[in-house]
Amino acid sequence: MMHKMLLTILSLSLGTILLSALSGANAEPIGTWYEQSEYGGVLEVTQTTITYTASENRFTEEAELTLVESGSDVLLTTKEEDWFFYVDMSYNSEEDTVYAHTMPHMDGDGGYNLVVFKRTPYVAPPAPVYDPAVDNSDPNAPHEFSDMTMRSMEVSFYDMGVYQDPHSDMAMPEPYKGSYSYTLSVQEDGSALASSSFCEEIILPKETVDELQKLIDESGLGQINGLDIHTPGLPQDALDYTCTMVLASGETIKSSANGDNIPESWASFQESMHHLLYLAFVNAGYHNGGTFHSTEPMLRLGTGVPPHYAFDDDWGVNIETPAQYGSANKAERLKITYDVASLTTDPVKSYDYELSASYPVVTGVDPSRPELLAALQDLCDYYKTEAARSLQEDYDLMEAVPQSVWSEATRRTCTSSYKILSYIDHGTFVSLVVQEGHSNSFGVGEHQWGYYPMWRYNIDTETGEILSAASIFVNPDEACRVIAEKLRNSYGTHRDEGVYIHSDAFPTDLRAYIEVAGPQGITWNAGYDGVELSFPQELFSMTDHTITVTLTYDELQDVLSEQYATVW
Repeated sequence: MMHKMLLTILSLSLGTILLSALSGANAEPIGTWYEQSEYGGVLEVTQTTITYTASENRFTEEAELTLVESGSDVLLTTKEEDWFFYVDMSYNSEEDTVYAHTMPHMDGDGGYNLVVFKRTPYVAPPAPVYDPAVDNSDPNAPHEFSDMTMRSMEVSFYDMGVYQDPHSDMAMPEPYKGSYSYTLSVQEDGSALASSSFCEEIILPKETVDELQKLIDESGLGQINGLDIHTPGLPQDALDYTCTMVLASGETIKSSANGDNIPESWASFQESMHHLLYLAFVNAGYHNGGTFHSTEPMLRLGTGVPPHYAFDDDWGVNIETPAQYGSANKAERLKITYDVASLTTDPVKSYDYELSASYPVVTGVDPSRPELLAALQDLCDYYKTEAARSLQEDYDLMEAVPQSVWSEATRRTCTSSYKILSYIDHGTFVSLVVQEGHSNSFGVGEHQWGYYPMWRYNIDTETGEILSAASIFVNPDEACRVIAEKLRNSYGTHRDEGVYIHSDAFPTDLRAYIEVAGPQGITWNAGYDGVELSFPQELFSMTDHTITVTLTYDELQDVLSEQYATVW
């Protein structure tokens, strides 16, 4: 999710679409361009406009366009508020091809995916030619069985996942396409022990086993017994399966095939069987990413009431309509707007400089928790000070840009911002994420083209106190013990941080940060599965990324504090 938000900010702050131009003074990316995919759209580029029409004319987006040569490139500049469908587009003269990237908010998988346009409509490539299938099937294998009652089953297969309308911009739902395997053994009471390629062993209730048995009876799987036929050289994501099923009679059904050799009886069984078992694992506690946890009521952070979410799009920038959020027990209305810091500069430089630094302003509408509102306002005051400081630094930075890197026709811009990206009310505490942003038009200074860190705060709703990671544990020592143990199990010794976390000094160093409140300490994000902890860079100074670890609630029952957690 952090990656998606970073890309959104990047696209908003640039407001510019970049195309690489043809070599030569008269080269221009003017004309009609066709997206090179089965359900592709059409791009129209003129001297003053750029238009994208989706397939089957589902929608059209148009933006004003200004072409400005810049060395070997052509800048296609649009107004920032136009939010054109594609960003970071480039025209390659040698290939006579336009390359573009999707906006993060336009698709369901994070955005910034490469799209190719050519001057001719898309033509599907010819079907590949493969070697003949190799058939090692057993011609004497029986296909009729008096009793298809299953006692054990091992299956592996490639599944195309849940069907998605090709016209949809939403992310594909689970189960995602990919390779899967299931192994299960029926117990005397009719339940089954089952494991999968994505989850540890669970117990399938008798009702689920009965549903599976019904699918077996209706599918005619006896007809595939002995089948072993494969086409060599198929791509890794080609359909394939293997199945071994032991029946109550002691007889065994074995079958294996790939590609076009897969019989319809297996294909129909695979789809229904996969969804039945996949959902069984989900119900038993399997969630996105393969994290296994119990779904039974237990001590979890929050009040058990579904948390209320508010995101940046809910209140917008300088929009006066209040956003309502809060726990279901204590609904309240807050208004989040943005103001800008001011700086007095030489009027002669009014054209040369384009500086801005914004910060949030939170006001209450009949607030039910005044201490929380006061804490939010204090936080906004802090970022007001930060915005003023950033504005002065931006001004000094622009002053230092050498004359050799800019001309009178190019404005010098420098932007800083502090935005509340999300606010989640868990009842006993609220979590909010503040996005800090810095960028300038020349890629100079410490932050160069852009720097967008995010800072997480958790605030007690009754006292307004900014909480540390230690706040959610029974005591700091127990917190450090559990965290160190989890990190050592997660990272081992094969990485630099793995070596460090096994050192004798690590628990002591960890203890120094566990009680530090706010972004300077160990920050935390509460979910249904567990708590995600993110560690300060100072703890892992040799790494170039943030170290995180998720502690499931199953692991925290003995050490989780009841001050901010309830059983649900």
